[in-house]
Amino acid sequence: MPDRFVLGMGFMRLPFGLLALVLTVLSQAGCLKNIPKPLNGDSNVPQVSWVIMHGDRDNPDREYGCQSNPRDECVLPASKPNDRAFSDVHFYYHGAAASTTFTGTVSIGFLERSQDASGFTVNSTVEKGGAVNYQGIIGILTSSPGTYDVTIDIVGKAGQETTPIRERFAVTVK
Repeated sequence: MPDRFVLGMGFMRLPFGLLALVLTVLSQAGCLKNIPKPLNGDSNVPQVSWVIMHGDRDNPDREYGCQSNPRDECVLPASKPNDRAFSDVHFYYHGAAASTTFTGTVSIGFLERSQDASGFTVNSTVEKGGAVNYQGIIGILTSSPGTYDVTIDIVGKAGQETTPIRERFAVTVK
């Protein structure tokens, strides 16, 4: 890996570490800009919203797929042998008035993965005041057309109150 990465036409040169930090901050800012509102507008209840994007290896966020609110049909392209399609799935944890801890699992059926991997574990704390935390996963879309489930099984705990957050929705891969 080179110690310098050239941006654009060479007008700006940044050390690779600094460039990585800048790109991370910019990508996080971009992810937080278009957060879907939770279905339940009550800011005292922990909630999860999501967005599914797709594209290629260089930009898995190139094309919009679907989101939680307003809910629309989820249709994504299948990977092809010489043209792998990638997806970036964004999850947003909406805290309540009190500090909120989200724990549980998310299973994503439309991503290629090893036999042992079926999703990821959620363990995120949103500070007091109803802020939002972000977690995302990037993966290769399956090459097998069909309908696949995404399952969210999370508990949001704000103070002494716990709120189960369970959702299952279908994603069609064509």
